[in-house]
Amino acid sequence: GYPSMMNVESFVDFILLQELAKNVDAYRLSTYIYKDKESVDNRLTAGPIWDFNHGFGNCDYGETWEVDNWLLEYNPEGGDQMAFWWELLWEDLAFQHKTAVRYTELRQTIFSEEHIYSIIDSIADYLGPAVDRNFARWPLLGNYIWPNYYVFDTYEEEIDYLKSWTAQRLAWMDSDILLSLDPSPIAVGFRLNGPFPNPFNPSTVISYELPYDLNIEINIFNLLGRKVRSLLNETRPAGQGSTIWDGKTESGHLASGGVYFISVQVRGPSNGSNIFYQETKKVLLLK
Repeated sequence: GYPSMMNVESFVDFILLQELAKNVDAYRLSTYIYKDKESVDNRLTAGPIWDFNHGFGNCDYGETWEVDNWLLEYNPEGGDQMAFWWELLWEDLAFQHKTAVRYTELRQTIFSEEHIYSIIDSIADYLGPAVDRNFARWPLLGNYIWPNYYVFDTYEEEIDYLKSWTAQRLAWMDSDILLSLDPSPIAVGFRLNGPFPNPFNPSTVISYELPYDLNIEINIFNLLGRKVRSLLNETRPAGQGSTIWDGKTESGHLASGGVYFISVQVRGPSNGSNIFYQETKKVLLLK
Protein backbone atom coordinates (compact mmCIF):
# COMPACT_ATOMS: atom_id res chain seq x y z
CA GLY A 1 0.00 0.00 0.00
CA TYR A 2 0.89 3.68 0.01
CA PRO A 3 2.90 3.60 3.31
CA SER A 4 5.64 1.75 1.43
CA MET A 5 5.85 4.58 -1.10
CA MET A 6 5.48 7.70 1.03
CA ASN A 7 6.75 9.03 4.33
CA VAL A 8 3.32 9.08 5.94
CA GLU A 9 4.41 11.12 8.95
CA SER A 10 5.66 13.92 6.71
CA PHE A 11 2.32 14.09 4.89
CA VAL A 12 0.45 14.17 8.20
CA ASP A 13 2.56 17.10 9.39
CA PHE A 14 2.24 18.85 6.03
CA ILE A 15 -1.55 18.63 6.12
CA LEU A 16 -1.84 19.75 9.74
CA LEU A 17 0.33 22.83 9.14
CA GLN A 18 -1.59 23.78 6.01
CA GLU A 19 -4.94 23.18 7.69
CA LEU A 20 -3.99 25.17 10.78
CA ALA A 21 -3.21 28.15 8.52
CA LYS A 22 -6.04 27.27 6.12
CA ASN A 23 -3.57 28.22 3.41
CA VAL A 24 -5.53 28.57 0.18
CA ASP A 25 -2.45 27.79 -1.94
CA ALA A 26 -1.85 24.43 -0.27
CA TYR A 27 -2.27 21.13 -2.17
CA ARG A 28 -2.83 22.95 -5.47
CA LEU A 29 0.03 25.45 -5.85
CA SER A 30 2.54 25.89 -3.03
CA THR A 31 3.24 22.21 -2.52
CA TYR A 32 6.59 20.47 -2.63
CA ILE A 33 7.28 16.76 -2.51
CA TYR A 34 10.75 15.28 -2.74
CA LYS A 35 12.49 11.91 -2.75
CA ASP A 36 15.94 11.17 -1.39
CA LYS A 37 18.32 8.70 -2.96
CA GLU A 38 17.36 5.05 -2.62
CA SER A 39 20.08 4.27 -0.07
CA VAL A 40 18.67 6.91 2.31
CA ASP A 41 14.88 6.70 1.84
CA ASN A 42 13.07 5.47 -1.24
CA ARG A 43 9.75 7.03 -0.21
CA LEU A 44 8.18 10.33 -1.20
CA THR A 45 8.38 12.99 1.51
CA ALA A 46 6.11 16.04 1.80
CA GLY A 47 7.83 19.40 2.14
CA PRO A 48 9.41 21.76 2.60
CA ILE A 49 6.49 24.01 3.44
CA TRP A 50 6.40 27.60 2.21
CA ASP A 51 4.21 30.50 1.06
CA PHE A 52 1.78 31.27 3.89
CA ASN A 53 1.00 34.89 3.02
CA HIS A 54 -2.55 33.86 2.09
CA GLY A 55 -3.05 31.85 5.27
CA PHE A 56 -4.32 32.59 8.78
CA GLY A 57 -7.46 34.41 7.63
CA ASN A 58 -5.57 36.76 5.32
CA CYS A 59 -7.39 35.89 2.09
CA ASP A 60 -10.77 36.90 0.67
CA TYR A 61 -11.50 33.89 -1.53
CA GLY A 62 -12.07 30.19 -0.96
CA GLU A 63 -13.81 31.05 2.34
CA THR A 64 -10.40 30.80 3.96
CA TRP A 65 -11.17 33.71 6.28
CA GLU A 66 -13.67 31.39 7.99
CA VAL A 67 -12.29 29.28 10.81
CA ASP A 68 -14.33 26.15 10.07
CA ASN A 69 -14.18 23.43 7.39
CA TRP A 70 -11.19 21.60 5.95
CA LEU A 71 -9.11 23.19 3.25
CA LEU A 72 -8.71 19.76 1.67
CA GLU A 73 -12.37 19.99 0.71
CA TYR A 74 -11.77 23.21 -1.26
CA ASN A 75 -11.13 22.35 -4.92
CA PRO A 76 -12.20 25.18 -7.24
CA GLU A 77 -13.00 24.80 -10.91
CA GLY A 78 -10.25 25.79 -13.29
CA GLY A 79 -6.63 24.96 -13.92
CA ASP A 80 -5.35 25.10 -10.35
CA GLN A 81 -7.11 22.04 -9.00
CA MET A 82 -5.94 19.74 -6.26
CA ALA A 83 -4.41 16.40 -7.28
CA PHE A 84 -6.95 13.61 -6.85
CA TRP A 85 -4.80 11.56 -4.49
CA TRP A 86 -4.93 14.16 -1.69
CA GLU A 87 -8.63 13.40 -1.27
CA LEU A 88 -8.01 9.65 -1.36
CA LEU A 89 -5.32 10.01 1.29
CA TRP A 90 -7.57 12.17 3.48
CA GLU A 91 -10.39 9.62 3.29
CA ASP A 92 -8.19 6.68 4.30
CA LEU A 93 -9.16 5.56 7.81
CA ALA A 94 -5.61 4.64 8.85
CA PHE A 95 -4.35 8.03 7.70
CA GLN A 96 -7.20 9.77 9.53
CA HIS A 97 -6.20 8.04 12.74
CA LYS A 98 -2.54 8.99 12.35
CA THR A 99 -3.57 12.58 11.71
CA ALA A 100 -5.80 12.68 14.79
CA VAL A 101 -3.10 11.15 17.00
CA ARG A 102 -0.47 13.59 15.74
CA TYR A 103 -2.79 16.58 16.13
CA THR A 104 -3.68 15.56 19.68
CA GLU A 105 0.03 15.29 20.43
CA LEU A 106 0.89 18.68 18.92
CA ARG A 107 -1.93 20.42 20.79
CA GLN A 108 -0.09 19.65 24.01
CA THR A 109 3.11 21.30 22.72
CA ILE A 110 3.78 23.51 19.69
CA PHE A 111 0.12 23.77 18.61
CA SER A 112 -0.91 25.14 21.99
CA GLU A 113 -2.17 28.72 22.04
CA GLU A 114 0.50 29.61 24.58
CA HIS A 115 3.32 28.44 22.32
CA ILE A 116 1.90 30.04 19.18
CA TYR A 117 1.25 33.36 20.94
CA SER A 118 4.80 33.36 22.28
CA ILE A 119 6.16 33.04 18.74
CA ILE A 120 3.93 35.84 17.45
CA ASP A 121 4.89 38.13 20.33
CA SER A 122 8.60 37.36 20.02
CA ILE A 123 8.61 38.27 16.32
CA ALA A 124 6.63 41.46 16.95
CA ASP A 125 9.09 42.42 19.69
CA TYR A 126 12.06 41.62 17.46
CA LEU A 127 10.74 43.85 14.66
CA GLY A 128 10.16 46.68 17.12
CA PRO A 129 10.63 50.16 15.57
CA ALA A 130 11.07 48.59 12.12
CA VAL A 131 7.29 48.22 12.01
CA ASP A 132 6.80 52.00 12.27
CA ARG A 133 9.47 52.65 9.64
CA ASN A 134 7.85 50.13 7.32
CA PHE A 135 4.42 51.75 7.43
CA ALA A 136 5.93 55.24 7.23
CA ARG A 137 7.61 54.24 3.98
CA TRP A 138 4.66 52.19 2.69
CA PRO A 139 1.43 53.59 4.25
CA LEU A 140 -0.70 50.50 3.73
CA LEU A 141 -2.66 50.43 7.00
CA GLY A 142 -6.34 51.14 6.51
CA ASN A 143 -6.17 50.25 2.80
CA TYR A 144 -7.29 47.12 0.99
CA ILE A 145 -4.39 45.07 -0.36
CA TRP A 146 -5.26 42.01 -2.43
CA PRO A 147 -6.37 39.50 -1.23
CA ASN A 148 -6.95 40.66 2.38
CA TYR A 149 -10.41 39.92 3.77
CA TYR A 150 -10.16 42.38 6.67
CA VAL A 151 -8.57 45.83 6.62
CA PHE A 152 -7.00 47.05 9.85
CA ASP A 153 -5.96 50.55 10.86
CA THR A 154 -3.09 49.57 13.16
CA TYR A 155 -0.38 46.93 13.38
CA GLU A 156 -1.65 46.01 16.86
CA GLU A 157 -5.07 45.20 15.38
CA GLU A 158 -3.40 42.89 12.86
CA ILE A 159 -1.56 41.05 15.64
CA ASP A 160 -4.75 40.70 17.71
CA TYR A 161 -6.61 39.35 14.68
CA LEU A 162 -3.87 36.81 13.94
CA LYS A 163 -4.04 35.48 17.50
CA SER A 164 -7.83 35.44 17.62
CA TRP A 165 -8.21 33.75 14.23
CA THR A 166 -5.64 31.09 15.10
CA ALA A 167 -7.30 30.30 18.43
CA GLN A 168 -10.70 29.95 16.77
CA ARG A 169 -9.24 27.78 14.03
CA LEU A 170 -7.67 25.47 16.60
CA ALA A 171 -10.96 25.29 18.49
CA TRP A 172 -12.74 24.14 15.34
CA MET A 173 -10.04 21.58 14.55
CA ASP A 174 -10.34 20.35 18.14
CA SER A 175 -14.05 19.78 17.65
CA ASP A 176 -13.43 17.67 14.56
CA ILE A 177 -10.30 15.57 15.09
CA LEU A 178 -8.96 16.01 18.63
CA LEU A 179 -8.92 12.60 20.27
CA SER A 180 -10.61 12.32 23.62
CA LEU A 181 -8.05 12.36 26.39
CA ASP A 182 -10.54 11.07 28.94
CA PRO A 183 -8.17 9.20 31.25
CA SER A 184 -10.76 6.92 32.83
CA PRO A 185 -9.96 3.71 30.88
CA ILE A 186 -6.18 3.82 31.26
CA ALA A 187 -4.85 6.62 33.39
CA VAL A 188 -6.34 5.31 36.62
CA GLY A 189 -3.67 2.64 36.53
CA PHE A 190 -1.12 4.28 34.26
CA ARG A 191 1.82 6.13 35.74
CA LEU A 192 4.61 7.99 33.98
CA ASN A 193 7.68 8.68 36.09
CA GLY A 194 10.68 10.81 35.32
CA PRO A 195 12.49 11.50 33.25
CA PHE A 196 15.30 11.09 35.73
CA PRO A 197 17.70 12.76 35.94
CA ASN A 198 16.32 16.00 34.54
CA PRO A 199 18.29 18.01 33.42
CA PHE A 200 20.57 15.24 32.15
CA ASN A 201 23.78 14.37 30.38
CA PRO A 202 24.45 11.88 28.92
CA SER A 203 21.28 9.82 29.49
CA THR A 204 17.93 9.88 31.26
CA VAL A 205 15.48 7.14 32.25
CA ILE A 206 11.76 7.26 31.44
CA SER A 207 9.86 4.80 33.60
CA TYR A 208 6.18 3.89 33.51
CA GLU A 209 3.59 1.53 34.95
CA LEU A 210 0.85 -0.11 32.84
CA PRO A 211 -2.42 -1.38 34.36
CA TYR A 212 -2.56 -4.21 31.79
CA ASP A 213 -0.97 -5.25 28.49
CA LEU A 214 -0.97 -2.21 26.22
CA ASN A 215 0.89 -0.71 23.30
CA ILE A 216 3.15 2.08 24.49
CA GLU A 217 4.91 4.50 22.16
CA ILE A 218 7.59 6.90 23.40
CA ASN A 219 9.03 9.56 21.11
CA ILE A 220 11.33 12.54 21.59
CA PHE A 221 10.45 15.83 19.87
CA ASN A 222 12.33 19.12 19.69
CA LEU A 223 10.80 22.56 20.19
CA LEU A 224 9.87 22.72 16.49
CA GLY A 225 7.78 19.57 16.80
CA ARG A 226 10.19 17.44 14.79
CA LYS A 227 10.67 13.87 15.90
CA VAL A 228 14.24 13.44 17.11
CA ARG A 229 14.12 9.86 18.30
CA SER A 230 11.72 6.95 18.55
CA LEU A 231 12.46 5.10 21.78
CA LEU A 232 9.68 2.56 22.01
CA ASN A 233 6.63 1.37 20.06
CA GLU A 234 5.43 -2.06 21.08
CA THR A 235 2.99 -3.92 23.29
CA ARG A 236 4.36 -4.28 26.81
CA PRO A 237 3.00 -6.39 29.66
CA ALA A 238 1.25 -4.98 32.68
CA GLY A 239 3.52 -3.71 35.39
CA GLN A 240 6.56 -1.49 35.56
CA GLY A 241 8.87 -0.77 32.65
CA SER A 242 11.41 1.77 31.52
CA THR A 243 13.43 2.98 28.57
CA ILE A 244 16.53 5.14 28.28
CA TRP A 245 17.25 8.12 26.06
CA ASP A 246 20.96 8.47 25.54
CA GLY A 247 20.68 11.98 24.12
CA LYS A 248 21.12 10.77 20.55
CA THR A 249 19.02 11.30 17.43
CA GLU A 250 17.55 8.57 15.24
CA SER A 251 20.72 8.64 13.12
CA GLY A 252 22.94 8.09 16.15
CA HIS A 253 24.30 11.62 16.41
CA LEU A 254 24.31 13.53 19.69
CA ALA A 255 21.33 15.88 19.91
CA SER A 256 21.92 19.57 20.51
CA GLY A 257 21.56 20.79 24.06
CA GLY A 258 18.20 22.28 24.95
CA VAL A 259 14.59 21.49 25.82
CA TYR A 260 12.87 18.43 24.36
CA PHE A 261 9.41 16.90 24.73
CA ILE A 262 8.93 13.27 25.72
CA SER A 263 5.64 12.14 24.20
CA VAL A 264 4.13 8.96 25.63
CA GLN A 265 1.10 7.41 23.94
CA VAL A 266 -0.70 4.40 25.35
CA ARG A 267 -3.36 2.58 23.38
CA GLY A 268 -5.12 -0.74 23.27
CA PRO A 269 -8.45 -2.58 23.42
CA SER A 270 -10.66 -2.21 26.49
CA ASN A 271 -14.22 -3.49 26.85
CA GLY A 272 -14.53 -3.94 23.12
CA SER A 273 -13.33 -0.46 22.11
CA ASN A 274 -9.97 1.11 21.35
CA ILE A 275 -8.74 3.57 23.93
CA PHE A 276 -6.02 6.16 23.76
CA TYR A 277 -4.13 8.15 26.37
CA GLN A 278 -1.27 10.57 25.98
CA GLU A 279 1.07 12.39 28.32
CA THR A 280 3.93 14.75 27.53
CA LYS A 281 6.83 15.84 29.70
CA LYS A 282 9.72 18.23 29.20
CA VAL A 283 13.36 17.31 29.58
CA LEU A 284 16.51 19.42 29.38
CA LEU A 285 19.60 18.00 27.67
CA LEU A 286 22.74 19.69 28.98
CA LYS A 287 25.81 20.32 26.86
